[in-house]
Amino acid sequence: MIKNTQDILNNPKYGSSKFTSIYKEQLEQDGYCLLPPDNSYWEWIGAGPEKIRKIVNSLLDKEGASAGSEGKEEFTVNKGKKIEQGAIRLGNLLNKNEIFSKIATMPEIIRASHSIIQNDIKLSSVLFRQPEFNGEEQEIHIDWEPRWNQSEGFNDIIAFLYLEDANKSNGATIVIPGTHKKLGYPCQHINQHLKHPNEFLIEAKKGSILILNALTWHKGGCNTSGKDRGIIVIDYRNRKLKQLLNLKMYIRENIIKKFNDIEKYLFGLRERDSFQKEKSVGPGEKYKNWLKENPKFNHSK
Repeated sequence: MIKNTQDILNNPKYGSSKFTSIYKEQLEQDGYCLLPPDNSYWEWIGAGPEKIRKIVNSLLDKEGASAGSEGKEEFTVNKGKKIEQGAIRLGNLLNKNEIFSKIATMPEIIRASHSIIQNDIKLSSVLFRQPEFNGEEQEIHIDWEPRWNQSEGFNDIIAFLYLEDANKSNGATIVIPGTHKKLGYPCQHINQHLKHPNEFLIEAKKGSILILNALTWHKGGCNTSGKDRGIIVIDYRNRKLKQLLNLKMYIRENIIKKFNDIEKYLFGLRERDSFQKEKSVGPGEKYKNWLKENPKFNHSK
């Protein structure tokens, strides 16, 4: 029986990982690290990037305008709106193909998440994202609630598995190294709509894994070429926190039964795991309310 995350890391299947001490140090220092492509990733998943892309495209064709709306239906499909302007999204991937459960449990991602969060972890979501042709560049942002004092730890790690090469012309991710150590929201320090002097473009080869502290300032670039730049986004949080997508609510019972003990633990799908009442728990609503109370930080574009 799995009692904690360390039990998983002690499993022989998790003994080999490309997330070495060098990458751990970079993740701690810079707030991100980029693991280069490795055949062991596809061996673990049981499929290569081309097959994953075919599955993604099939799901996009099937779901149409509702793609990626899980957890936010009242704000999207019920109002005829997309989940994100300027990007193509798919959500609830664990419910749609077993390949995504393999991606979500890759040793590199589990080790990196546990090493930074330094507590038991739980999957928050696994989704697909791709910037649309000529969609707007994102503003600089963080993907979880900020720390307010230096004694607080980190609670959220995000990993991007690249299905295609990423470069400036197809909307590569841009990070500002070391900013995970800053307190508060980015808008308290900068105008998040402007170019940052220290920003760094992540050019990644197909099959790379970008691991990002969720409090590292970053943004998605503009896809000026129209070429695919798809990523599978795996989000792990401190196990005490609620999930971005309520997996117990959205994954069918017959799918849950197929998961092994490690998967059920990491996904929070055991019978003993608590059931959150919310369909989705993210940082966005709290940030909007904070801005209303602190309007001087609401910078215009």
